[in-house]
Amino acid sequence: MTRIAVFLAGAILICSPLHADSPGSETSTDWYANDVTKRLEDVIFDFRINLDQIRRQRRAIVAKGERFFRERDRIITQDVYYVAVHDSKDKTLFANSKTREANHGTLLLEQWDQVFLDGKNIYRRYSPYFADQKPQEIKDEDDKKKVFLNFVRFDPILLSVADAGFVSIRGPSKTADEALTNGVLDSAKYDADGNIVQEIVFPNSNVEFSIVFSKKHQFMPSVFSIWKRGKDKRRLTSQVETHWQSVGDLMFPSKQTFVKLGRVDRIESHELDIEVRIGEQLNGITLLDRKTSDWREPTRKLFNEHWQRAGVRPPVLIPENGEN
Repeated sequence: MTRIAVFLAGAILICSPLHADSPGSETSTDWYANDVTKRLEDVIFDFRINLDQIRRQRRAIVAKGERFFRERDRIITQDVYYVAVHDSKDKTLFANSKTREANHGTLLLEQWDQVFLDGKNIYRRYSPYFADQKPQEIKDEDDKKKVFLNFVRFDPILLSVADAGFVSIRGPSKTADEALTNGVLDSAKYDADGNIVQEIVFPNSNVEFSIVFSKKHQFMPSVFSIWKRGKDKRRLTSQVETHWQSVGDLMFPSKQTFVKLGRVDRIESHELDIEVRIGEQLNGITLLDRKTSDWREPTRKLFNEHWQRAGVRPPVLIPENGEN
């Protein structure tokens, strides 16, 4: 179970949710007014139901924006794409892209990295900054595990309650899993705008979480913060801000900002706009075909994308039966 999933499962077990009226309904407002704990239980339950219903459906997600990070005494900006396509239980594509400066800032190059999960088979197409490579099947079982665990698998709903670093890095954390499982929900309260503000503390850890569940967005998590406690004060180490949109009867992120704070020279942030097509919106559309020369092509057409950035030299696609 992933770090994020453990948090959600642990939160539900701790809260023992008993779902009643929808937390966003007007009829429930007075009933919840003096029972923020009950509201929190139902909010977390509804979050899980929303996530489960989305995961049961075919979906295609494209996020694009910018990544900012400090390199020595400069702030570097990169254009980024994150793509996640779930065509069926056995067919999934994850792809991500970023740019970088070359030739003393006079040239921009772009890199793509893609993983195609086809049943038990894993294929990868890694595109370094100067050229593409034809798809490669990952056959060794240990290599499969490494690719699956470490490749960026963009999931904006789970990222709304995750460490900000997970947007660009994928990796398990046993210590975090154990802490999240043993976390204690504490001191839920309403703020002046009617949002629920929740603190999660760990008695035997110096890590604290805080979550703002937004009334404006049907009490979906809008701000997720991670703090590290010191002797006299606590320090913010991660913050994720999420804006939500209605997709039929479901809720899905539309914008996200990720800020990861380390030392002064280790600050990184992402600002992403997110689009999604899901369920009936995809009727009659084949999203994935591993034999196509470009795995991303159906998604590009679906979102009317072109993947091309102004002034950027893209990598060249090589068909699976092509020459390196």
